[in-house]
Amino acid sequence: MEGKEAKKEEIDSNMDDFVCGLCEELLSNPVYTGCCGANFCKKCIESPINDRSCPECEATNVSYVQDRRLQKRMRETMVACKNRAKGCIWSGSILQHADHLDEDGEDGCPFVLVSCPKNCGAVIERGDLRDHLKAKCNVTWVECEYCNVLVPSTGIENHLSRACPEYSYPCPNGCSEVVKRVDMVQHRSSCPLELVRCPFEEVGCDVKSLKRSQLQEHLESRQVMHSVSAVTSVRRDIKALQDQLRIANEERERQSKEIDGLQKVYTAAKTELEVVKEKNMVLSSSIAQELVYVSEQPHNSKVKTLSLSCLKDQLNYLTNPMLHKLVPNGPPITFRMPNFSHLKRAETTFQSMPFVVHNGYQMAVVIHPNGHGDGQSTHLSICLHLVSGHYDDELQWPLHFEDEVYATLMKQDTGEPVKGRGRKGSDLNPGPFIVQERIRVLVHLLHKINKPIGEHGLAFGYIDLFCAQSTIETGPAICNDSLVFQLNIKPSRTGATRM
Repeated sequence: MEGKEAKKEEIDSNMDDFVCGLCEELLSNPVYTGCCGANFCKKCIESPINDRSCPECEATNVSYVQDRRLQKRMRETMVACKNRAKGCIWSGSILQHADHLDEDGEDGCPFVLVSCPKNCGAVIERGDLRDHLKAKCNVTWVECEYCNVLVPSTGIENHLSRACPEYSYPCPNGCSEVVKRVDMVQHRSSCPLELVRCPFEEVGCDVKSLKRSQLQEHLESRQVMHSVSAVTSVRRDIKALQDQLRIANEERERQSKEIDGLQKVYTAAKTELEVVKEKNMVLSSSIAQELVYVSEQPHNSKVKTLSLSCLKDQLNYLTNPMLHKLVPNGPPITFRMPNFSHLKRAETTFQSMPFVVHNGYQMAVVIHPNGHGDGQSTHLSICLHLVSGHYDDELQWPLHFEDEVYATLMKQDTGEPVKGRGRKGSDLNPGPFIVQERIRVLVHLLHKINKPIGEHGLAFGYIDLFCAQSTIETGPAICNDSLVFQLNIKPSRTGATRM
């Protein structure tokens, strides 16, 4: 404690804030602790002597960071040398003070105590070191008789026993040879008493080390055992390599299958993309035609309103077909069939845009302007098609369809359902009736509606006698040679479509 107090007295009172709590000297590279904020030299807090506890508050596992604010203060605070009482006239910042104490020459403090570089044991002030070396130091320099190097007389024995390359000494193995230090490594590589390892140690030999002079006899006496051990080791290595090769082949085969699978997925996705692009081109063309048709209609007319409804449904499907899924009992889907007369004369069909029923199956309506089956040449017929859709791979097949699909022919001038006349064989009384009918699933297909293959899929529901051609041609349903239809999807009384 008296020594520490003496050190403190040597430091000026205005420097108390800059004294390390461990070495009692001015701080060097100061840090502060996270526990109590005390300042220490970084080298002191990291010293092996310190047990990682805080010397100030004795907290354990203390953490610390560099104190940049204190460093700035030390850079700005001017002090005199701590040895000013002995006559040192230096002054400067606190950060420069440590360098002043450590430096030799004119900038160094001449009153700092240093040890004699000749290891004579003397401790003198730096300013008196030159005179000490000239007149007072009792250490002389001598020339080594073996390597001719100058060494202090007090260190000649240490030089000979540890460093002199030309000094000769007995082999440590006790072989009676006396060898120079510079040649000792080469000698031991052939010394008969040097301990060596059996070359078959790695394959199982239990002799870990023996003298080099005994090695040949050992190899001859255990030749068979060494051979068996070597063969066993080789077989073991071959087995390990075979296992590694098998694992590598299995991994390669797995990766090859995975690549093939990814290639198939890529090919299927590419094909599906091409199909989607083609469908979008068709729908885009249909939308363009619809836009022209809408632009030609009078403002605020029912014809224009229905056409806009058709256009909206087509745009919905084109922009996001996977979200265009009909909700049970939701709003109907509307579509327009142009060129009725031409299609009738050509006896060809018209397919509506696809629509997705509430449970994910995708369908479309196909119109036969010149009739189908019992309605051939007299009626307009409608059939329901199951077409390829985005959800097919996630759905269950075959499909058991029990939902009700109603088709309605609309007046384009009023937006109301068309009324027609009763027909032979109908259970309706003769007289006006709404041209609306449920598309009924064919009985023989009720439990055989499999996943569709191709674009058009499978027709599984018909209305052969939907509406007489004479009613269409002379009534309010036709406008600019086009017809407008609405579809309604309703769950059946026995439950929705089973999946």
